Amino acid sequence: MVKRKYLPFKTGKKLSEKLLCVLLIHLTELHLSLQEAFH
Repeated sequence: MVKRKYLPFKTGKKLSEKLLCVLLIHLTELHLSLQEAFH
């Protein structure tokens, strides 16, 4: 019962970390493409 209680929190944390990583990758790609466009 204790394991079930903490499972959604752990999954939610992993999901948000994954989303953050994807967001950072997209921001980096956007930044690089903008730099190329202005140079």
